[in-house]
Amino acid sequence: STPIKIRYKDDGENPLNYVIGSECELNLVSSTDFTAEDLYTENEKDWRADVYIENVLYWRGYFLPDGISQPYSDENYDIRIIATDGLGKTKDIPYSDGGILYRGFDTQKNILVKCLATLGISLDISIFTNTKETHMDAFSSPLNQLSINQDRFIDVSNNPLSVLDVLESILITYSARL
Repeated sequence: STPIKIRYKDDGENPLNYVIGSECELNLVSSTDFTAEDLYTENEKDWRADVYIENVLYWRGYFLPDGISQPYSDENYDIRIIATDGLGKTKDIPYSDGGILYRGFDTQKNILVKCLATLGISLDISIFTNTKETHMDAFSSPLNQLSINQDRFIDVSNNPLSVLDVLESILITYSARL
């Protein structure tokens, strides 16, 4: 089997999927008395998976506690480990700083960075968009130039919207995907 598979959870049928999560399947062969029990944990962020291509970080995520499987065998057996980037969990994460609501204006890029930081996955962000307002600097990303009031991410009951809602509200502007 293939040692590493990265799959994106988009069936391509819904063009309104702006946030597309991914998972990484690691297939290993154990030739020792290694046991996957050493990887079992209740905290999804105890074990991190980093995938590099030509010494450049390509993908980062965390092992799923229930995403590890191995047969009962003494030697030379396959171990399958699933890791996720966590984007699917953004619907359950409030857009706040440890319960403190974000208020005031900030750039769209900074807001995206704060959203992604809730996942504990820090990666460089590359932005590719050709949608700009006519008065914007043509050589700078519009996400660095456009500030929005973060109060719009607080509902009428003074609760923060989800990180997913915030991400989608920015991505929709550019018909972009994450």
